[in-house]
Amino acid sequence: MNVPAGLLADHFPRRNLLVMGGLIKALCFVTWIVTQNYVGFALGFMLWGIGGAFSDGTLEAFIYDELKAARAESIYTKVLGRVNAIAQVSILAATALAALAIKLGYSFVLVASAVGVAISALLVVGLPKVRPIEEINEPKYIATLRSAFAEIFRRRSLLYIVLIGALIGTAFGVLEEYIPLLFKDFGYDRPAIAMLDACLGVASVAATYAAVQYERLRPLFLSLCVAISGFLLIILPMSKNLSGIIMLTLYTFIIEAVYTVYSAKLQHEIQSHARATITSVSFVMLELLSIGAYLVYGFVADKAGHLAAFHIFGWGVVVIALYTMLANRSLTRLHKYSP
Repeated sequence: MNVPAGLLADHFPRRNLLVMGGLIKALCFVTWIVTQNYVGFALGFMLWGIGGAFSDGTLEAFIYDELKAARAESIYTKVLGRVNAIAQVSILAATALAALAIKLGYSFVLVASAVGVAISALLVVGLPKVRPIEEINEPKYIATLRSAFAEIFRRRSLLYIVLIGALIGTAFGVLEEYIPLLFKDFGYDRPAIAMLDACLGVASVAATYAAVQYERLRPLFLSLCVAISGFLLIILPMSKNLSGIIMLTLYTFIIEAVYTVYSAKLQHEIQSHARATITSVSFVMLELLSIGAYLVYGFVADKAGHLAAFHIFGWGVVVIALYTMLANRSLTRLHKYSP
């Protein structure tokens, strides 16, 4: 759904698509309220995925083009970091409130979730309207898709950034899901795990907020940051519980800050009108890489445990850092000799 939604976002007002995506997500919770069984649960997640597809790529393109219209695209990384930081704070607040709200029952939590998502979607109505680039019809729709893929594979600088962003995003996103299980292996109980997870959430907030500072670093230093985060995972099995938590916190901060920077670089690099489509393609690539990473992690963790899986993924992150370093050298040459 990501790419079709991105295509729509390049032809219709993106504000409307963001509203639609939010309302579809709200419908997910409504489905769980009405049908509390396996089929309803699966249907709800399908609706959540569809709603997310209308946001992934659309929001980034919406923000960038609004800033570009105001000749302020240079502050996109700062704005993106602030948006992501607010999102992380909202998640932390919702998690804390859910711990209290669950005492009122599962249905109450679902109703509150549906109302909250619907309100956030309706708030988008007050945002400035983005003029559609062109009216949609099937030939132009297909032409936009071809144009997006042509730009990605014709311009190596764009392809490099899409790949780097997808690789770094995979490294962070996959391991993030298993950190609570790693804390459990460290011997912490559920309340402690929740608190530690919240600490990592604070690190994510700080990372996205500080991403604009990372943007000022030379590409070589960004690659070194990725390598350092990988080495933190490699030495994780040799650490004690407290030092291991500190390493995971540093890893979270570094890798998410760098990912935010490359997400911004992607928008700066796109030159055609197919901005949302290209961004959606990058999200699809990230999802495909994540599927493979989940399979690898599951196999390793099943055979040797979560700590060993994090150690092996650390080496994977170092390989990503090496690729990032080589790709950035190529990017420098391409930009140097581009007209």
